[in-house]
Formats: sequence, structure tokens, C-alpha cells
Amino acid sequence: MVLQTSDDAEAFRRLNRQISRSLRRDIRNFNTNCIKEAIERNKGSKVFARDVSVGQSQLTKRKTVDGNIASTKAEVLREIENFYEQLYTSIAIPVSSSAVDPRAKLTRHFTEDIPDISLYEIRMALKQLKNNKAPGEDEITSELLQAVGTPVLKLLEWDGLGININGEYITHLRFADDIVVMAESLEDLGAMLEDFNRVSQQVGLWMNIDKTKVMSNAHVAPTPVSVGSSILEKVDKYVYLGL
Repeated sequence: MVLQTSDDAEAFRRLNRQISRSLRRDIRNFNTNCIKEAIERNKGSKVFARDVSVGQSQLTKRKTVDGNIASTKAEVLREIENFYEQLYTSIAIPVSSSAVDPRAKLTRHFTEDIPDISLYEIRMALKQLKNNKAPGEDEITSELLQAVGTPVLKLLEWDGLGININGEYITHLRFADDIVVMAESLEDLGAMLEDFNRVSQQVGLWMNIDKTKVMSNAHVAPTPVSVGSSILEKVDKYVYLGL
């Protein structure tokens, strides 16, 4: 086909678009009809199969112990009751010797046979924990679990610091993640807290500055105590372990 003028070319393009639209519409209608027929056909077959299967799953006959056939519903139920009554009735025959016992030997499996979890498995599990995750109901973070095996307090440089009691320096009281740091001066206390904050961060832990308070008596010069760039709040009392 040879197009002579621009009008012929425009008419050819319009005809081509019209044919394309008609072709797409016919294909769509054909697919829609095929789907409808398949749905109707499958629905009808399922309904037919369900109708003919009604009643086939019911037990209509049963052979009795003496060889007769129980065909009525009452007879079948009576045979079933007798069967389960004999099944669950305990008829224990004492065995005089285990050597002549025809039964299979019973092997008991106790939980003690399960091997204990090794320290290596615990360490590997702790290493695979991801940080910066919300804790569970116990409020224990993965960072705290990972730091359990690290002797944080042994890394502190607190030699000669703390409160001297009969030649022994008492530096702190601790329970779980609560700790009370003690010193003879606020300057020493500041140095101890800075060291504690440094070592804690090395194992992935950070001090809660908002919950860290300072308390001193009248024999100590009132100087500010800071950790990093934060100055700690001074209080006259605080709650430790709920007391």
C-alpha cells in the first residue's frame, strides 16, 4: 500500500489506532469470558462433588466380635462402646522374670541426657547480639549482657582512692546495675567517675547522667563534680535499692 498524500497517511494512522484498540478489546473480552466460564465450571463441579460425598464419611456397618454385621446405628454405637471399654480396661499380667518378658525394653530419656550449654556457646551467642535494640520485659539490654563477662571494675584505676577504713579502701557498693561510688573528697569522686565513665564506654556502656547524683557531708568542701561536660546534681538524699 502506497500513501500518496498526507491525508492518506493520517487516515492510515487513524485506521491503525482503531484496529489496535479493537484488537485489545477483543482479547480482553475473550480472556474475561474464559475466566468466567472457568469459575462457573469449577464452582459447579465442586458443588456436585460435595453433594455426592454427603454421608459417605459416616460409619454405617461394623463387624462384631462373633462375626456378625451390625447395620443399625444403635448396634454400631454399642460395638464401638464395647471396643473402647476393652481397650482402656487395664488387664495387668504380672511378669515373674524380666528374662521371659516378651515386651520390648523401655528406654527412658531424661532431660539430664541433654548436654549442658557450654561457655563457648554462651560467648558466641552474646557476640551475635545486636546493640541499640529495645530491651525485653526484664529491661536488660544486649549491651549489658555483653558487658557481663568483662571485668569493668578491675579495669578502673582507683588505687589509693575511696574511703580508708582500717587501711582498707572502700570504693563502691554495687548491686546489679546500681552502684554507689565513695571518696574522701569531691575531687577524688570526680576523678573516679571520669575513670568509670571511660572504662564503661570501652565495653559499650554509658552512664545515665540524669540519674547520677552527688551527696556529701559537712566535712567535704562543696565543689562541683562533673562527668565529661555534664555537671552532676547535688542532693541531700537519694533512693538506693528502693530504700
